[in-house]
Amino acid sequence: MWKCDKCGEMNNDNTTQCERCGSKRTAQPGWKCSRCGEMNDGSKDQCCKCGSKRSAVKLSPTPGPASDPVPDPTPDPKPSDPPRTDHIILPADDYPNTGEIIKRKDVLVSQYRGLAVSATILQFLLFALKYTYFDYTIYRACAGYYGSIEQICSFLLVTLTIVPAITVLVKLDVRKRNLPITISAITASLTTVYCLVIWFGNPDSTVVPALIILLAWGVVFFAYKYAKALNEIDNTMLHRPTSF
Repeated sequence: MWKCDKCGEMNNDNTTQCERCGSKRTAQPGWKCSRCGEMNDGSKDQCCKCGSKRSAVKLSPTPGPASDPVPDPTPDPKPSDPPRTDHIILPADDYPNTGEIIKRKDVLVSQYRGLAVSATILQFLLFALKYTYFDYTIYRACAGYYGSIEQICSFLLVTLTIVPAITVLVKLDVRKRNLPITISAITASLTTVYCLVIWFGNPDSTVVPALIILLAWGVVFFAYKYAKALNEIDNTMLHRPTSF
């Protein structure tokens, strides 16, 4: 331990500055033990080898021709490293460009949400169009005009079609972020099966089933881009750069 000349604080031997006031450690002359001859640091009151108390005679810190060389107890201080800032979490607006990145991602989230909802609305409009050259529509099938089996299948199709739009409109936590993708993919797969059955089961089918399939998978694509944009916003918030 060494004592600060300015404030009197006791500091560790391996420090070069006072831990209390920051004053630099002053070099103290070393001394030689009169009992065992061991050289000791000037700040020590007892011999580090035999424990004898320090004698009144001090050796000069600068070795002369008739004295043993005395090592400098104060090594050259190394330049201190700059303070770390990577552990400090600041608001997003405090980082250059981060706020702008998040705003752009928010715009993309709104756009993909709107596209997914728009594709769903177009599907409901196509449900009202004839999928054959007769008066066959999905809404009429839901009403039971073509039999109970087609009524059940059409009703399930209409019900499932609206679910992906609901999942992109409600606010989901991070663990359920991919739920719109899963729901829309299941709905698109069932829609594809339904429309292919109509397509191959009716030789006079129109282009309406193909358009419904296209829009169903379009919802899947927009739901994927929607979830991806949300994840990128989360990554921007969690992994903000410390320097630019």
